[in-house]
Amino acid sequence: MKNRSLLLSIALIPVLAIALFLAPRGENERTYSPRPEAKATMSVDGAMEYWQMLRANPATGEVDPADVERARKLSMSFTRSKAANLTWDLMGPTNRGGRTRTIIFDRNNPSIMYSGAVSGGLWKSITNGNSWQLIENMEHTKIGCLVQGKDGSIYAGTGEYFTSKAHYLGYTPGWEGTGIYKMEAGDTTNTFVQLAPTSGWTYINELDVNQTTGAIYAATNTGLHVSNDNGAAWTKLTGVPGIVTDVSIASDGTIVAVGSNKVHISTDGSTFVDQTGGGKLPAGNGRIEVAIAPSDPNFIYALISATSGVTKGIYRTTDKGSSWTQIGPAASEQFNPLGDQGNYNNIIAVYPTNKNKILVGGIDLYSWSDGGTWTQVTSSVFSEGHPLYLHVDQHEIVFHPNNPNTIFIGNDGGIFRSLDNGISFQMANRNYSTIQYYSIACSGSGQVIGGTQDNSNQFIHKQDVDPGTAKTLWVGDGGYACISQINPEAIFLTSQFGNVGRTADAGLTWQGTHTETTTTPEPGFFSIKMLEEGTPGSKTNPWGPWVTPMVMWENHNVPNAKDSVLFVADTSYMAGEVVTVLSKNNHYPFEHTLLAPLDSAESVKVANPVQSMYILCANKAIYMTRQHLNFGKTPKWFKLGAINSGTQGTIHTASVSKDGDHLFIGTTNGTLFRFSGLQQAYDSASADMNSAGYVVTKDTIGNFIRPITSIAIDPNDADHVVISLGGYVNNATHIYRSVNATSSSATFIGKQGAGASRLPSMPVYAALIPMHNSDMLIIGTEFGIFSTDNLSAGSPSWSKYAAGDDMVDVPVVSLVQQIYNFPYNYYLTVDGITTLVTEFPATSNYGAIYAGTHGRGAYKALNFVGIQPQEKPELPNFKSSLMVYPNPVEHNTKVVFNLRNKENVDVNVYNLSGQLVLSQKVNNIIAGRNEVEINMSGQKPGTYLIQVVAGNSSKVAKVIKK
Repeated sequence: MKNRSLLLSIALIPVLAIALFLAPRGENERTYSPRPEAKATMSVDGAMEYWQMLRANPATGEVDPADVERARKLSMSFTRSKAANLTWDLMGPTNRGGRTRTIIFDRNNPSIMYSGAVSGGLWKSITNGNSWQLIENMEHTKIGCLVQGKDGSIYAGTGEYFTSKAHYLGYTPGWEGTGIYKMEAGDTTNTFVQLAPTSGWTYINELDVNQTTGAIYAATNTGLHVSNDNGAAWTKLTGVPGIVTDVSIASDGTIVAVGSNKVHISTDGSTFVDQTGGGKLPAGNGRIEVAIAPSDPNFIYALISATSGVTKGIYRTTDKGSSWTQIGPAASEQFNPLGDQGNYNNIIAVYPTNKNKILVGGIDLYSWSDGGTWTQVTSSVFSEGHPLYLHVDQHEIVFHPNNPNTIFIGNDGGIFRSLDNGISFQMANRNYSTIQYYSIACSGSGQVIGGTQDNSNQFIHKQDVDPGTAKTLWVGDGGYACISQINPEAIFLTSQFGNVGRTADAGLTWQGTHTETTTTPEPGFFSIKMLEEGTPGSKTNPWGPWVTPMVMWENHNVPNAKDSVLFVADTSYMAGEVVTVLSKNNHYPFEHTLLAPLDSAESVKVANPVQSMYILCANKAIYMTRQHLNFGKTPKWFKLGAINSGTQGTIHTASVSKDGDHLFIGTTNGTLFRFSGLQQAYDSASADMNSAGYVVTKDTIGNFIRPITSIAIDPNDADHVVISLGGYVNNATHIYRSVNATSSSATFIGKQGAGASRLPSMPVYAALIPMHNSDMLIIGTEFGIFSTDNLSAGSPSWSKYAAGDDMVDVPVVSLVQQIYNFPYNYYLTVDGITTLVTEFPATSNYGAIYAGTHGRGAYKALNFVGIQPQEKPELPNFKSSLMVYPNPVEHNTKVVFNLRNKENVDVNVYNLSGQLVLSQKVNNIIAGRNEVEINMSGQKPGTYLIQVVAGNSSKVAKVIKK
């Protein structure tokens, strides 16, 4: 979550510098860095606040676990069907993982491993981490910790307490769990069963086992618990007060537990000694993680963060707590492994065979040896694939039970491993599809891109042997993204707090905020005036929200477009000839019929039907540009509108009607705005809110108190709009529908349903009205996909998606359908004797629906794709009809035609009786526009037909001989 460059130890600087100098620049290396102030504020706080805003009850500011559990139980018992007749298939990413807090080896067979994703379920590897597979009956669980019992059983603790600073800043904790699950030893079906006594434990923060007695210990939000009968019954140990965040059991049975942010040690299993004060450990701490040396239970280490999250100190006892020594200093410019996120990323581990050597994980990975110095082992400043690269935010460190030189790391980038005792690292995420999307978008060819939690923007480009392979694009925590169909290599991305960029070459080069250090800055993406609203990427003065809304609208055939393009004749044209004109948008071609003759070098203004519009939402304002596809200059931006963020909330979601004329904006406070007349807004006079000629109308059409999480507009009817709301509020309505959304008195009616088919009261994160059925609504929730096919009913009947186990109950945060259908297009350029064809592919996924999940990657449903992906059509030889001039003719006339390819051409003249009266063969006719002269002097007056044959095609035109 934070890409801060920490100062390296003196011993490591030369190594890293040499490695950086020699490192190859691969496809994943990012060539753009955000502004320094943006980089310095990439903190987990923004993500915590974001989810708090989406999930909390506005009346209390908190998420009541009882409300979550009520919704979960209703969801589990809900009527399940193949909702909306959709079949979902996992797209990926199959090469990248999301936040992982726990990894264990099966001690009886170390090639078998288990891993838990915090919102993406439980996973198993039978190849020593080379590849992973989902354990299907645990696909919906939020896994926070794992442990193997003495008898070989596997226990999984659920819930993720550390996703928020609940015990420091008053936030409600993150993903709620549902207790502890167990898989019996020797179970070949991978079946996990909930341990009933633990069902009320919302957060299982750590599990450990006494390998001598078999006792299982659970550090939970309700205290420290122990089971002496393999999980059947549990007893609370009262010696560790408050919320217990960590527990570790030594080889001799000594218990070290952290409760109320204090370390407690018990040597007899019942009496605990607080290690705070008395010259031992400091008081007033944030999160503390402890580790016991496997080779000596007297050696115990503690990694302590301050309440602010920075490193408070690292301590060691060699006498089981009788005395402690500080071995790592508090945070400074030179040393701060935890950054300011020690309440989030905080892990410490002791080498199995060396009680005097440890690894510490915070932002990056550090090591320490007794008598030595602190060394930064990895750094995220390197490109992915570099041997010293490790994704930021470390949460787990595990040594191979038979080979301590093999180390596995769990972090926000999934799973990494070292095979050489930490000298180098590599990703171990094959098929570990646990990426946490915030949003998702698709291209016209079925590529998918989306912003993710701490993994930038993941681009599933479908160009690898494995179609699920993704590239990492841009920086930071990703947000909204979009891909142009006018220029399929033009991609627009956001990262946290309004940092936005664009690329014209699918990620090879980037433009962001242009520099202001020169009088003639290089082309960028932002206009200077937009920066008045704040600073992109900054938490202290953010230009945009954590996930910054943006939307792009495109159409290749807008008949009444207000702007024009200049067509300059390369030869003489007659009235009625069809010419190919290149639009302003990526030279996307369109055909135009000339209304008057045009001599060579003359020009005519032609209405430009190829239109694209890009809208970006800041904290206080909405900006629009129509020049975003012009990468040769910084676009002109127009301030389309503004809101009062103090009373109306921050803009959270935006959606444009298919006709491009209406923009709907939803805020975190539940205010719904409508901006209409966008198709008349083309320049500063018409599109800027401060202009006297401003043509856009702004209306407030709803106030819903809770955050508006998504806006679904019917592709067939801009009046038909559905909004979804956040917040765990019992018996509240989370879906509202309007059938007059563009009118002066728009009204919205709740569509939660009633009775057994009533939608559970829970946040709805995404909504979609599919283009084939306006009475259907598909929604994404924390517990999977729901839908109704009678949306117009007073109380719609809701059903839950049930087909395809790995899509059930996973948080779905984004839904999008490909509703634009671009035809195949091309234009020709003649370079000497060579004809160059510039092609624009047809939409191949028209009707496809895509889902972005927060923990299980991206999915696609192709049920509504009416045809298979289009093959490139065979192009006709003739690009337009034949033109003849002069006509009527006395002596010589010319026939004009336009060819796609170089051809040998036959020109035949027939009288009306069908007799061939003239024939002329012309070899090597060039591609493009051609003129062939015909001598009609010897023909009788009358009407004739001129035929031009080129390859397998022919065209015919009439000519009158005087």
